[in-house]
Amino acid sequence: MHLRITYNGPDLAGDQRDPHDLIPALIALGRLYEAASYVMIGDVHVTARIVGSFRTGSFGIDLRLSGRGYRWYTRRETKVLRTITDGVYDLLRLRQSMKGREALCVEHRGTSGVVVLASGAVIAATPPALRLVRSPRVAECLDEVLAPLQWEGIDTVAFGTDAYIEVVISRPDLAGFGPALPLAPGDVPNAYESLATNIQRYKDWDGTDVPDSDD
Repeated sequence: MHLRITYNGPDLAGDQRDPHDLIPALIALGRLYEAASYVMIGDVHVTARIVGSFRTGSFGIDLRLSGRGYRWYTRRETKVLRTITDGVYDLLRLRQSMKGREALCVEHRGTSGVVVLASGAVIAATPPALRLVRSPRVAECLDEVLAPLQWEGIDTVAFGTDAYIEVVISRPDLAGFGPALPLAPGDVPNAYESLATNIQRYKDWDGTDVPDSDD
């Protein structure tokens, strides 16, 4: 699966900053996908490879599956990577919508869930975003991916593909990003927690037989 991440700002447009300075953030993007895949899927991991040159702040990223059990997902690789990527985008949108408001916890409500703010207001979130926003490792990697926005001369970072943009994060949005959020006291994760167990019965798979169905 091919993605594109683009850092924009006057320093990059005016060749005042070397795009190689962005290498740590790109490495962190790979770790972000690795952490997100572990949270959402389990033993199947994602590796990221940079495609293209470092002449600008725009980089192609090729994602592939790896790790234990990945052979079972070979025929479903695009679908699995799309699910993980959508989860990362949902997390970015959730954090962006917080707009620096203090968040207390994540709370499950029936078949959905919310982030509870200190003001008492709530923000609806998708099931993958609810899982990812509670991961300290995901929060740490995401901070590193967005770190260039704290530099003078870099204003936005866009996530998407070569054809379209899914999410754009700007410097003011950073106020909504921060540490992982805990579950509300006494809350019990609902069925969405099964996202991380959907390969449970394949953990001991020896590779001799590839299931034909998605069940």
